[in-house]
Amino acid sequence: MIKLNKNKIKILGGGPAGIALAHYLAKENIKFDLFEASNQIGGNAKTLKFDKFYFDTGAHRWHDKNPTITNEIKKIIGKGFQRVTAPSKIYWNNKLINFPLTPINLFRSLPFKILIKILIENFKKLFKTNDLSNFESMVYSQYGRTLSNLFLTNYSEKLWGLESAKLVPQISGNRLKGLSARNLLKELIYKSKFEKHLDGSFYYPRDGFGSIFSSIINNIDNNYIHLNSPITRIFHHHNKITKIQINNNIMDINDEKIVSTLPINVLIGMLSPHPPKLILDITKSIKFRGLLLTIIQLDKPRFSENASIYFPEKDLPFNRIYEPKNRSSKLAPADQTCIVVESSLNQYDVRNTDTDDFLKKIKKSLLEINLIKQKEILNSKTIKLNYAYPIMDIESKEKIEVILKYLKAFKNINFVGRNSLFEYTHTHNLFEEAETFVKKYTNPNYI
Repeated sequence: MIKLNKNKIKILGGGPAGIALAHYLAKENIKFDLFEASNQIGGNAKTLKFDKFYFDTGAHRWHDKNPTITNEIKKIIGKGFQRVTAPSKIYWNNKLINFPLTPINLFRSLPFKILIKILIENFKKLFKTNDLSNFESMVYSQYGRTLSNLFLTNYSEKLWGLESAKLVPQISGNRLKGLSARNLLKELIYKSKFEKHLDGSFYYPRDGFGSIFSSIINNIDNNYIHLNSPITRIFHHHNKITKIQINNNIMDINDEKIVSTLPINVLIGMLSPHPPKLILDITKSIKFRGLLLTIIQLDKPRFSENASIYFPEKDLPFNRIYEPKNRSSKLAPADQTCIVVESSLNQYDVRNTDTDDFLKKIKKSLLEINLIKQKEILNSKTIKLNYAYPIMDIESKEKIEVILKYLKAFKNINFVGRNSLFEYTHTHNLFEEAETFVKKYTNPNYI
C-alpha cells in the first residue's frame, strides 16, 4: 500500500481539463496529485516537434468567449499569447469558399441553378416552423436542404461518422453564422475586409497551443505531477471511492477528493467491483471518434494563407488541413512549412489502422487534386490521436444521464472535461469548469 497525504485532490488525467484544474488549485495553494498515463502532459492538445517543424495535435485556437479566462491565459503565457488573423476556407468543387459562409461569397461561388434552388427553399421555410429535433432537421429548417447538404450535413457526417439525422443539433457550432441579413449589409459595405475578419481572429500562443499547459506545469511543484502513472483500477465501497491502483501500486483514498477527466467509458471499465450490467451495457454503446493526423513537410514558404481548410466532400479521406505556420511563424523555418491533414475515424478503427498505409493514401489524394506536388514533400508521417470527440448522437444524451447518475452517487468523485462528461466543449470551457470546481471546493456555499 502507498499512502498519500490527506486532504489532497487526486486528478485523474493530465490533458487540458486536468491541467486547468491543477492551475486553479495551485493558485489557491491547495495540494493535489495529478496522475497521467503517458510521459507528457497535454492530452490531445500537445505541441510536438517533427524535425525543424512544430505542430499541434489538433487545429486548436483560443476564442475570446470569456474575457476573464482569456486574461488568465495571458498572465500564464505573457507576451507570447498573440492575436492572430488567419481566415478559414471550405474546399468545394476545386475552389475555396469563405468559411463561415457569407451571402455574397455564395453568389460568387455557386452555379446559378443551385443559387435559385437555395433561394426558393429559403423563401419557403419562412412559412414553416423550425424542427430542432436533430441536426439535419435543424439545418434544413434554417438554411434549406440544398445549402445544408452542400456544406454542412455532409461535413458533419464525415466528421462524426453518423447520419446527420442521428446527430444532436448542438454539434453545429457557428458554421453558418455568416448567413444573415446583417452580414449581407456588412459584406456590401466593407467587402473583403469583412470576409477576412469574419472568423479569422483568435488568440494563439507563439510557441504552440501546447505551451499553455506546459507553462502551467512549469509553475507547479513537480512533486504534484506524476507522469507514466496510468490508473488501472478504481475500488469502491458503499458509494465511496476507497482505493486507486496506479501501475501495480494501490493507494488508499481517505478524506481525499477524486476528480476524473478520463473518458467516461474508460473510467467505468476500471471500477471494482464492476457496475451493474445495465450500466456496463449502456457504456459499451457510447462511442468516441479518434483522429489520424498526417504531417507533411513542404519545401515552400507557405501552403495557403488560411488557418484551416475544410473538406466536406466525402470522396476525400480527410476532414481538414491546418498550417501551423499561419498561427505562429515560430513553428516552421522561414522558407519552409508543414501542413497537418486531419482525418476522423471511430476510435476502434483508429486503433487498428496501419499508419504507413494511411499516409500513402493521404498523400495520393492530395497529389491527385493538386494541393501539393511530389517534389515539394520533404518528410511526412501519420500519428494517432485517441478519444478526440465524443460522438453526440440523439440517443447518447439519455445514456450519459444514466451513467452520470450512477457515477455521481459516489460521494468523493467529481468529473471535469469533455470526455469525462461526454460533451463537446472548447478549451476555455474547461478552464471555466476548473475554476468553478475550485471555488466550490474552497467555498461550499458558492453558487
